[in-house]
Amino acid sequence: MRRRPRAVRKYVIRAVVFQEGEWLCAQCLEYNLVAQAKSLKQLSRALQRLIVAHVAVRLEADDLDPVGAFPRGILLEQLQRATRLVDRVDRNRRRLLAGGDEESSLSWRGPL
Repeated sequence: MRRRPRAVRKYVIRAVVFQEGEWLCAQCLEYNLVAQAKSLKQLSRALQRLIVAHVAVRLEADDLDPVGAFPRGILLEQLQRATRLVDRVDRNRRRLLAGGDEESSLSWRGPL
């Protein structure tokens, strides 16, 4: 009797890359995983090894969804919140540039 091949799951893991001194860092947006290295090639390899090691440990523990077990990061939530704030500021700026009443748009309407 032949075994049916397992369906391959695909996951997208997004990361922000930034520099701290001589080190390049990759911080995953959705998950609380960070890797560091001296070059982009080494950083990519370090992040891949970190993810593979985490998945391997979860599979060893018979976890059915090894990627879902990653510790959740808050970076994506913070990025989304900051993006909404920038969008709101940008909309107000465009309204002012389009000829809105600058004085009334910028005046304080709350209690003093």
